[in-house]
Amino acid sequence: MFSPRDRASAKAALGIAGPLVVSAGNLIALKGQALVIEAVRRLPGVSLLIAGSGPEQAALAAHITAAGLADRVQLLGALPHCELPDLLAAADVMALASASEGLANIWVEALACGTPVVITDVGGAREVVDRPAAGRLVERTAEAIAAGIADVLANPRPQAEVAEAAAKFTWECNTEMLYAHLKGLVVG
Repeated sequence: MFSPRDRASAKAALGIAGPLVVSAGNLIALKGQALVIEAVRRLPGVSLLIAGSGPEQAALAAHITAAGLADRVQLLGALPHCELPDLLAAADVMALASASEGLANIWVEALACGTPVVITDVGGAREVVDRPAAGRLVERTAEAIAAGIADVLANPRPQAEVAEAAAKFTWECNTEMLYAHLKGLVVG
């Protein structure tokens, strides 16, 4: 489901012109969507679409309104998983400012769509952002997130090059690594 698609067509289908940042996840303080909103506020002309629902939804909506960003930032609510590939394929950047993660699926799904990520250096982030084409690891501040997004937008990489960063996370690769690990445990 997650693979590169024509970004211009995907953006047009969403009614977006210009640079697009996408964020997805539960709307909870831990995920840091408010920081991503503040980062986008610092980037004139950049739009942000946030997919997800949760207890922070009303606070985030109020934040968007108070910051005067209703024309550039939208809360999409919860989306069915099957709609995420189109959303991620339209984005120039996927940003998530988590305070804590393991290895977030959305990171790998974005890369598989050819969309670089700007994420905080938590959990398995270094496994995912292992090359410049994959995106940027940033501090958990609006300034650092904005700088990471600006850098990715200023230095775009081909979608196929970005998608290569997700290749090691396929079911086939995971199966091979698990098999090798289990085989190594067998004393024979």
